[in-house]
Amino acid sequence: MTKNLMKYSIEPRRRELSPFGSLRSDINRLFDDFFSPFNISEFPSSKAIFQPRMDIVETDKEYEVKVDLPGMKEKDVNVEIHDGLLTIEGEASEEKEDKQKNYHLCERQYSSFHRSVSISKDVDEEKAEASFKDGVLTVNLPKKEEAQKTVRKLEIKHG
Repeated sequence: MTKNLMKYSIEPRRRELSPFGSLRSDINRLFDDFFSPFNISEFPSSKAIFQPRMDIVETDKEYEVKVDLPGMKEKDVNVEIHDGLLTIEGEASEEKEDKQKNYHLCERQYSSFHRSVSISKDVDEEKAEASFKDGVLTVNLPKKEEAQKTVRKLEIKHG
C-alpha cells in the first residue's frame, strides 16, 4: 500500500470543477488502494521478505561489505561466492507463546532475504572472509596483489 500512497502524493492534484470532484477523487483513491494487490508481509504470521541494508566500501586493498541483519543469528545466514557473484541469504523464525488464565496466544514470525552483488575480477575469492557480530554481517573481499593500488605521497614545494 505504501507504493500507492507515494504514487498519489507525487502526482499533482487536478483542480476539480465542482466541490464534489475532490471528494470523488478521494473516494476513488480509497477504493483503488483497498482493491490493489496487498503485500503479504503486512501479516505477521506470514513469511516476510525484506531487503537488508548493504554498504560496500572500497579501499586500496579490499572491498568491505556490511549488511545489517537485526534479530538474526549467525546460523541463520549463508554467504557464498560463485562465478564472480557474492550471494548473502538468510532466514529467521521467531515464536512467542503467552499462556494466561483466560487466553493462550501463540505468534510465529518468519523472515527471509536474498541479496546478490557482482564482485570485481580483481577480488581474490580464495582469501575472502565473513564475520558476524551484533546483527551486522561483514564480508571482506581482498584484492589480488597486482590490483592493489600503491599510494605515493607527493611533497608540496613552495614557490
